[in-house]
Amino acid sequence: MKAENVKILSSIGELAKFVDIAIKETVKSIYAWMESNEDEMNECIKRVTQAESDANKIKLKLMKRIAEAQSSLNRTDFLRLVLKMDLIPDYIEGAAVRISKVKLSPDDTLIEEMKPLTEAIVKMSNAFKKTIKNIIHNPAKTEKLCNEIDKIEEEIDHVYRNLEAYLFQSDLDVKVMLQLRNVLYHIEETGDLCHENADHIRIILATI
Repeated sequence: MKAENVKILSSIGELAKFVDIAIKETVKSIYAWMESNEDEMNECIKRVTQAESDANKIKLKLMKRIAEAQSSLNRTDFLRLVLKMDLIPDYIEGAAVRISKVKLSPDDTLIEEMKPLTEAIVKMSNAFKKTIKNIIHNPAKTEKLCNEIDKIEEEIDHVYRNLEAYLFQSDLDVKVMLQLRNVLYHIEETGDLCHENADHIRIILATI
Protein backbone atom coordinates (compact mmCIF):
# COMPACT_ATOMS: atom_id res chain seq x y z
CA MET A 1 0.00 0.00 0.00
CA LYS A 2 1.30 3.46 -0.89
CA ALA A 3 2.65 5.54 1.99
CA GLU A 4 0.27 8.36 1.08
CA ASN A 5 -2.73 6.06 1.45
CA VAL A 6 -1.42 4.72 4.75
CA LYS A 7 -1.20 8.26 6.18
CA ILE A 8 -4.72 9.07 5.02
CA LEU A 9 -6.13 5.85 6.46
CA SER A 10 -4.31 6.44 9.75
CA SER A 11 -6.00 9.83 10.04
CA ILE A 12 -9.33 8.24 9.17
CA GLY A 13 -8.65 5.96 12.13
CA GLU A 14 -8.43 9.06 14.33
CA LEU A 15 -11.77 10.21 12.96
CA ALA A 16 -13.24 6.79 13.80
CA LYS A 17 -12.11 7.23 17.40
CA PHE A 18 -14.30 10.30 17.82
CA VAL A 19 -17.19 8.61 16.04
CA ASP A 20 -16.93 5.85 18.65
CA ILE A 21 -16.78 8.33 21.53
CA ALA A 22 -19.83 10.24 20.27
CA ILE A 23 -21.93 7.08 19.99
CA LYS A 24 -20.92 5.64 23.36
CA GLU A 25 -21.30 8.91 25.26
CA THR A 26 -24.76 9.31 23.72
CA VAL A 27 -25.71 5.87 25.03
CA LYS A 28 -24.34 6.85 28.45
CA SER A 29 -26.47 10.02 28.35
CA ILE A 30 -29.54 7.88 27.69
CA TYR A 31 -28.69 5.58 30.60
CA ALA A 32 -28.22 8.64 32.82
CA TRP A 33 -31.66 9.87 31.68
CA MET A 34 -33.12 6.48 32.60
CA GLU A 35 -31.67 6.93 36.10
CA SER A 36 -32.87 10.56 36.33
CA ASN A 37 -29.23 11.60 36.75
CA GLU A 38 -29.35 15.01 35.10
CA ASP A 39 -25.79 16.02 36.01
CA GLU A 40 -24.27 12.88 34.48
CA MET A 41 -26.51 13.21 31.43
CA ASN A 42 -25.34 16.77 30.82
CA GLU A 43 -21.69 15.77 31.21
CA CYS A 44 -22.18 13.02 28.64
CA ILE A 45 -23.79 15.48 26.24
CA LYS A 46 -20.80 17.80 26.63
CA ARG A 47 -18.48 14.93 25.71
CA VAL A 48 -20.62 14.09 22.69
CA THR A 49 -20.49 17.71 21.55
CA GLN A 50 -16.71 17.79 22.03
CA ALA A 51 -16.31 14.56 20.05
CA GLU A 52 -18.41 16.03 17.25
CA SER A 53 -16.21 19.15 17.24
CA ASP A 54 -12.99 17.09 17.26
CA ALA A 55 -14.29 14.91 14.44
CA ASN A 56 -15.05 17.99 12.37
CA LYS A 57 -11.50 19.31 12.83
CA ILE A 58 -10.03 16.00 11.68
CA LYS A 59 -12.41 15.96 8.72
CA LEU A 60 -11.17 19.37 7.57
CA LYS A 61 -7.52 18.30 7.88
CA LEU A 62 -8.27 15.09 6.03
CA MET A 63 -10.03 16.88 3.20
CA LYS A 64 -6.96 19.09 2.74
CA ARG A 65 -4.57 16.12 2.87
CA ILE A 66 -6.64 14.09 0.41
CA ALA A 67 -6.98 17.03 -1.98
CA GLU A 68 -3.21 17.55 -1.92
CA ALA A 69 -2.36 13.86 -2.42
CA GLN A 70 -0.33 13.67 -5.63
CA SER A 71 -0.46 9.99 -6.45
CA SER A 72 -3.61 8.68 -4.79
CA LEU A 73 -6.12 7.27 -7.23
CA ASN A 74 -8.60 6.94 -4.37
CA ARG A 75 -9.27 10.62 -3.69
CA THR A 76 -13.00 10.42 -4.39
CA ASP A 77 -13.41 7.20 -2.39
CA PHE A 78 -11.51 8.62 0.59
CA LEU A 79 -13.44 11.89 0.50
CA ARG A 80 -16.74 10.07 0.31
CA LEU A 81 -15.83 7.96 3.35
CA VAL A 82 -14.59 10.92 5.38
CA LEU A 83 -17.64 13.07 4.66
CA LYS A 84 -20.04 10.23 5.44
CA MET A 85 -18.19 9.32 8.65
CA ASP A 86 -18.33 12.92 9.82
CA LEU A 87 -22.12 12.79 9.67
CA ILE A 88 -22.25 10.14 12.40
CA PRO A 89 -21.21 12.27 15.44
CA ASP A 90 -23.46 15.08 14.27
CA TYR A 91 -26.43 12.77 13.90
CA ILE A 92 -25.99 10.82 17.13
CA GLU A 93 -25.54 14.12 19.00
CA GLY A 94 -29.16 14.80 18.06
CA ALA A 95 -30.22 11.79 20.12
CA ALA A 96 -28.21 12.93 23.15
CA VAL A 97 -29.60 16.46 23.08
CA ARG A 98 -33.17 15.31 22.45
CA ILE A 99 -33.22 12.79 25.30
CA SER A 100 -32.37 15.62 27.70
CA LYS A 101 -35.60 17.36 26.68
CA VAL A 102 -37.84 14.38 27.47
CA LYS A 103 -39.53 15.10 30.79
CA LEU A 104 -40.27 11.61 31.99
CA SER A 105 -39.17 9.21 34.69
CA PRO A 106 -39.17 5.99 32.68
CA ASP A 107 -40.52 2.84 34.29
CA ASP A 108 -38.69 -0.48 34.22
CA THR A 109 -40.69 -1.74 31.25
CA LEU A 110 -39.75 1.21 29.04
CA ILE A 111 -36.11 0.93 30.09
CA GLU A 112 -36.01 -2.77 29.21
CA GLU A 113 -37.66 -2.05 25.86
CA MET A 114 -35.06 0.62 25.02
CA LYS A 115 -31.92 -1.25 26.08
CA PRO A 116 -31.71 -3.64 23.09
CA LEU A 117 -31.40 -0.63 20.77
CA THR A 118 -28.72 1.11 22.84
CA GLU A 119 -26.81 -2.17 23.17
CA ALA A 120 -27.03 -2.78 19.43
CA ILE A 121 -25.70 0.67 18.51
CA VAL A 122 -22.73 0.15 20.88
CA LYS A 123 -22.09 -3.18 19.15
CA MET A 124 -22.20 -1.33 15.82
CA SER A 125 -19.77 1.30 17.09
CA ASN A 126 -17.29 -1.37 18.20
CA ALA A 127 -17.49 -3.17 14.86
CA PHE A 128 -17.13 0.04 12.88
CA LYS A 129 -14.08 1.18 14.86
CA LYS A 130 -12.41 -2.23 14.35
CA THR A 131 -13.22 -2.10 10.64
CA ILE A 132 -11.39 1.20 10.18
CA LYS A 133 -8.50 0.02 12.37
CA ASN A 134 -7.89 -3.08 10.24
CA ILE A 135 -8.01 -1.55 6.74
CA ILE A 136 -4.24 -1.00 6.58
CA HIS A 137 -2.86 -4.20 8.06
CA ASN A 138 -5.65 -6.77 7.78
CA PRO A 139 -7.92 -6.23 4.76
CA ALA A 140 -9.37 -9.75 5.04
CA LYS A 141 -10.55 -9.07 8.59
CA THR A 142 -11.93 -5.72 7.44
CA GLU A 143 -14.12 -7.48 4.89
CA LYS A 144 -15.45 -9.82 7.59
CA LEU A 145 -16.16 -6.86 9.86
CA CYS A 146 -18.07 -5.15 7.05
CA ASN A 147 -20.21 -8.28 6.84
CA GLU A 148 -20.70 -8.12 10.61
CA ILE A 149 -21.85 -4.51 10.26
CA ASP A 150 -24.46 -5.67 7.74
CA LYS A 151 -25.86 -8.09 10.31
CA ILE A 152 -25.83 -5.55 13.14
CA GLU A 153 -27.65 -3.04 10.94
CA GLU A 154 -30.40 -5.61 10.36
CA GLU A 155 -30.55 -6.20 14.12
CA ILE A 156 -30.88 -2.47 14.78
CA ASP A 157 -33.68 -2.15 12.24
CA HIS A 158 -35.55 -5.08 13.80
CA VAL A 159 -35.16 -3.77 17.35
CA TYR A 160 -36.16 -0.27 16.31
CA ARG A 161 -39.34 -1.46 14.60
CA ASN A 162 -40.35 -3.42 17.70
CA LEU A 163 -39.59 -0.48 19.96
CA GLU A 164 -41.53 1.91 17.74
CA ALA A 165 -44.54 -0.44 17.86
CA TYR A 166 -44.25 -0.58 21.66
CA LEU A 167 -44.27 3.22 21.90
CA PHE A 168 -47.33 3.55 19.68
CA GLN A 169 -49.21 1.04 21.83
CA SER A 170 -48.10 2.55 25.15
CA ASP A 171 -50.03 4.89 27.44
CA LEU A 172 -47.37 7.58 27.21
CA ASP A 173 -48.39 11.16 26.57
CA VAL A 174 -48.37 11.72 22.82
CA LYS A 175 -45.78 14.51 23.00
CA VAL A 176 -43.46 12.41 25.14
CA MET A 177 -43.95 9.39 22.90
CA LEU A 178 -43.04 11.42 19.81
CA GLN A 179 -39.99 12.88 21.56
CA LEU A 180 -38.78 9.40 22.45
CA ARG A 181 -39.46 8.12 18.96
CA ASN A 182 -37.32 10.96 17.58
CA VAL A 183 -34.45 10.01 19.88
CA LEU A 184 -34.67 6.36 18.86
CA TYR A 185 -34.96 7.28 15.19
CA HIS A 186 -31.63 9.15 15.42
CA ILE A 187 -30.04 6.03 16.89
CA GLU A 188 -31.47 3.85 14.13
CA GLU A 189 -30.29 6.28 11.46
CA THR A 190 -26.83 6.30 13.03
CA GLY A 191 -26.74 2.54 12.49
CA ASP A 192 -27.71 3.11 8.86
CA LEU A 193 -24.89 5.63 8.45
CA CYS A 194 -22.37 3.12 9.81
CA HIS A 195 -23.74 0.58 7.35
CA GLU A 196 -23.38 3.00 4.43
CA ASN A 197 -19.79 3.69 5.50
CA ALA A 198 -19.07 -0.04 5.45
CA ASP A 199 -20.01 -0.05 1.76
CA HIS A 200 -17.59 2.84 1.13
CA ILE A 201 -14.90 0.86 2.94
CA ARG A 202 -15.54 -2.11 0.65
CA ILE A 203 -14.93 0.14 -2.36
CA ILE A 204 -11.63 1.35 -0.89
CA LEU A 205 -10.56 -2.22 -0.13
CA ALA A 206 -11.13 -3.16 -3.75
CA THR A 207 -8.99 -0.33 -5.11
CA ILE A 208 -6.05 0.30 -2.76
